[in-house]
Amino acid sequence: MKLKAIAITLAVILFTLTYAAYAADKYSIANGNWTTGTTWSNTMGGATCNCSPSKSDNIYIYNTDTLDKDLTGGGQGLTGIVTINTGASLNGGSTYSLEMRSGSTFTVHGSLTIKDLTYNSGAAVL
Repeated sequence: MKLKAIAITLAVILFTLTYAAYAADKYSIANGNWTTGTTWSNTMGGATCNCSPSKSDNIYIYNTDTLDKDLTGGGQGLTGIVTINTGASLNGGSTYSLEMRSGSTFTVHGSLTIKDLTYNSGAAVL
């Protein structure tokens, strides 16, 4: 039994280290659309990265950001950490949807308005 617990612990640690190696941090630094590069930075409060988050990125929302595309399906569903901080919002209205895929973590301290929200098995909600 102890050997099994150790093996599971090692597997979780290896998964976490492997996953962390592929995820980049993206911070919203301005109100704007999800796909607008000037909305995002690689550092909190830093200069724009002129990029938008990929599905595996850890995404931290500090402003009023607008979904301007669906983030669903294998190519778009999110697999990283998504945090909407106090006073911030993510708004897709009644048009755009969000999917949290296996391995993702979703935390909302601010506001979320979207058409549909899908959680796949293995997604965590905090």
